[in-house]
Amino acid sequence: MGVRRHILVVINDPLEQRSWAELLRGHGHAVTVVGNGFEAQAEIQSIETFDLIFAGMTIPGINGISLLQWMREGDVRTRYIPFALLSASEVGEGSTRTLPQQCIELNAHFVKIPSQTVLEELGLAE
Repeated sequence: MGVRRHILVVINDPLEQRSWAELLRGHGHAVTVVGNGFEAQAEIQSIETFDLIFAGMTIPGINGISLLQWMREGDVRTRYIPFALLSASEVGEGSTRTLPQQCIELNAHFVKIPSQTVLEELGLAE
């Protein structure tokens, strides 16, 4: 088993929350799950630190890109937390940039389809 990480999952769909939590816990990671961007901000500002954050693009409150921007503009403790944006689409409505391009600009991963391969690429599975 690799290194145990503390991962924040920010997804509003209960079935997806459960699926991600079970998948990550199955690889030995500690997982905190919240359902919206405001809850995510509160968790990120808490005393705990996270090794990685998975966030949905269209979460309630503040969306995934806004959460990522808030973190990157925040203090040093939040600025460098690895971030993976989850989205089924690649281009936002009216956007001139694709989501993967925005993620690169903000130093984040873009995940279109959750899979074992994604976990391996992020160093979360062996």
